[in-house]
Amino acid sequence: MASSIARAPHDEDLHVEGLDDETVFGLDLKLLLGHILRNRFWIAGICGGFLLAGVIITMLLVPSYTAVSAVMVEDEGEQIIEGSDLSPTVNGSDTERFLQTQMDILRSRQVAGLVVDKGNLALDQTFYDAMGAELPERSEQVGAKATPDGFSRYVREEAINLLTNALAVSMPVESRVISIEVVTHDPRYSAKLADLFADAFIENNLNRKFNSSAYARKFLTEQLEDARLKLETSEHELNQYSRAAGLIRMQGASGGGATNDGESALSITNRHSST
Repeated sequence: MASSIARAPHDEDLHVEGLDDETVFGLDLKLLLGHILRNRFWIAGICGGFLLAGVIITMLLVPSYTAVSAVMVEDEGEQIIEGSDLSPTVNGSDTERFLQTQMDILRSRQVAGLVVDKGNLALDQTFYDAMGAELPERSEQVGAKATPDGFSRYVREEAINLLTNALAVSMPVESRVISIEVVTHDPRYSAKLADLFADAFIENNLNRKFNSSAYARKFLTEQLEDARLKLETSEHELNQYSRAAGLIRMQGASGGGATNDGESALSITNRHSST
């Protein structure tokens, strides 16, 4: 009975046309290519495995969506009285500092808190889903967080933390337009939050200007009241001096040209006649 034995090819059995006794950078190309050909199925399997793993990971990843909103900032002071500024105009050397301050305000937790309040986000399940987070449950809290007020403050702070982590603020060079970028897993929510940030930033600036206006009005009112009191005091002192110096003459009811029953008139006369 005839039998045959298959023998795996050795390096000397592999022949690659045109590569006999050729080396590149000290590498035997014939030997190297022989190893590749002998293990080609393993190499193909490994590459295919990595490709399949990449496809699976890509399918499992939750996509993120970025929405961009923009606001323009001005550094010119607004006039409350003609010829004066409510806030001082920023010099050219301070413009960069002013713009950086505006960006820091936009990143602040105060503005994020306005966004949470305006959008009612603290207990919004859709918001937490878009952020890839879980909505806190009051039943899972302990201590002060379990109380109604404590839980409200806690979820608000959690929402603010999520917003600040999802926010990116930038400004191109030689520009006064701030770009507001918000990244979530929901494209519509990204756009909603970007717009809310822009509105909250504008509202925050308006509130600060209103407070400045209120302070200016209060200051002017106090100054006018102080001036009125000083004027009344001066008039009172002038009248006292006039009486003491005899510059005021009372015209009684019996005098010529007298007034009616008890009425009196004050007249200032100059008793120092010219000589």
